[in-house]
Amino acid sequence: MKKLGLLLGSLLMVGAVAQAKEAVVAPVVVEETVQEVVVAPIVVEEAKPWLRLTRVGQEIEIENNSGGVNIGQDVYFGNSIGLATDNWDLGVTAARFWSADTKEGLKKTNTRMQLDAMRKFKADSFKYSLGTRWRAQKDLDRFYLRGNYATNTGLFAGWVDLFYNSTTGSADSYVLETMPLNVKFGPLTLGYFLAHNEGVGGNKTSITEHQLRTYLDVYKGEKTTLKLENRLTLHKDGDNKDGKSIYGTRGGEYKFGGRNRTYAKVDYKVNEGLNVYAIYGYEIQDAEGFGRDTYYGDFIAGWNYKF
Repeated sequence: MKKLGLLLGSLLMVGAVAQAKEAVVAPVVVEETVQEVVVAPIVVEEAKPWLRLTRVGQEIEIENNSGGVNIGQDVYFGNSIGLATDNWDLGVTAARFWSADTKEGLKKTNTRMQLDAMRKFKADSFKYSLGTRWRAQKDLDRFYLRGNYATNTGLFAGWVDLFYNSTTGSADSYVLETMPLNVKFGPLTLGYFLAHNEGVGGNKTSITEHQLRTYLDVYKGEKTTLKLENRLTLHKDGDNKDGKSIYGTRGGEYKFGGRNRTYAKVDYKVNEGLNVYAIYGYEIQDAEGFGRDTYYGDFIAGWNYKF
């Protein structure tokens, strides 16, 4: 009996050991939490230059009056560039003038250098600019004070130029040219123009002209625009120091409608930066005391590239 108990105990021990060997110990899985770190890209902003080139362009203009001996009494060719800072618009123009006829061709008559500077301002309901211009030609230096404004809605706008003519060989003068108020009605804009020339020194003359100017946006496509402009003289006269007309029978004095000029302007946008344009103007003149109508033609063509 004792031996049987020992035998049973031995069998139980062997079974337990065998079961322990067969037992599979499950591995311990440690889950790691991965945190994604987003690194923002580093953007290095290049500092804007203090003075920027905004545009370049060229323009040719040919003017002629009826009865003139030349096919182009004044031929103008100019090169211009535009510059800007945060608050200033600047411009430089260099140009030459010629006369043209069928026999002698082009004959150089003058040169021009022009510098412009306009300071930009903004108010709550409108924006405006104030600045200056200097224009130098062979026998002329002209010094400008300039200004313009426009409402944010585009309904009202205007401009003024006040300049002094310093000339060689003739008397100097002060000149005021202004359109104090332009009013826009959809594609139509109406404005009043005033020009006044006051002689100084020995040139005691006074010349004043009033005009009604009309601008019409005829067509605006994806690349092409067509505009018309009309300048109707309401009155123009000129008096000397004695109050007498300085024109007499030479022409130059006009009553209502005595001078009427119309421009047609076509602009074509070649790409985002480049545009080309052409302008043709024609004027009919019926001066007081002159005895016959005269005519004036003006053709302008050019291009601009904006940066």
